[in-house]
Amino acid sequence: MHIIRSTVQGYCPGVRRALELLESAQSEKLYTFGTLIHNPIIQQTLYSRGIVPLTLDNLPDLTGATVCIRAHGVAPSVILELRARGASIVDATCLRVKQNQCAALSLSSQSYCIVLAGDAAHDEIIGLRGYAPQAFIVEHISDVATIAHQLPQKTACIGQTTLDFKTFEAIAAEIRVYVPQLKVVDSICSATIARQQALECLCSHVDALLIIGGKSSANTVKLLTKARQQGKTAYLIESAQEIPQEIYHYATVGIASGASTPEYIIDDVEHTLKHTCH
Repeated sequence: MHIIRSTVQGYCPGVRRALELLESAQSEKLYTFGTLIHNPIIQQTLYSRGIVPLTLDNLPDLTGATVCIRAHGVAPSVILELRARGASIVDATCLRVKQNQCAALSLSSQSYCIVLAGDAAHDEIIGLRGYAPQAFIVEHISDVATIAHQLPQKTACIGQTTLDFKTFEAIAAEIRVYVPQLKVVDSICSATIARQQALECLCSHVDALLIIGGKSSANTVKLLTKARQQGKTAYLIESAQEIPQEIYHYATVGIASGASTPEYIIDDVEHTLKHTCH
């Protein structure tokens, strides 16, 4: 078997920064708000160290505690609630997400109607909406028609940072049918675009792919979808233990990974493929 890695692998800058901020936090009582990053293996490691995620439904007295905000960010009201409970805050929000939050707040203050393009149930969109509470959320191009009659000419569109760039462009183009002067915020993460482009290139050189990352990770699932859209057989795995037997039927296998996947897991998958005989 010949194995080819994607040229873009491992943690993205936002994930790496979040983990570094967590490691540098000095507190005997350390929590994260929500899942710090969307990788179950890393999350289990944090659990084992006594670092548990909080939600608004299970907030204890946080006097003397430090809470690290997840990389996907939260609404301003969450920060206020945590501080009201006595917590010190380490804001590990991805800087790209933070830019979008600031844009949403600024545009809302200028009386723009905001359209958020992305997954309504995703942590990032939930947090982003906290900066523009009246925002509409569009998950698919077909959703635009359902809100079009409510959109004024002073409308802005902001995308989830991990959204496929072509999908974001298509949604913005559809909104422009109704709002010709639509303001589109440059909001898709450049690291996400580079990872997706690297995957497209990889697909042209392999017979099948393993996409490594958390099954709840939006950017990882998008890589899986993109690989299959390229006509390739692709499997989503979280570790080497999940490598499907079918992959050994292919002569050339590509390895790609989500933005929250550490290098050691990628190395383990490659090592297992190389040293398993079929």
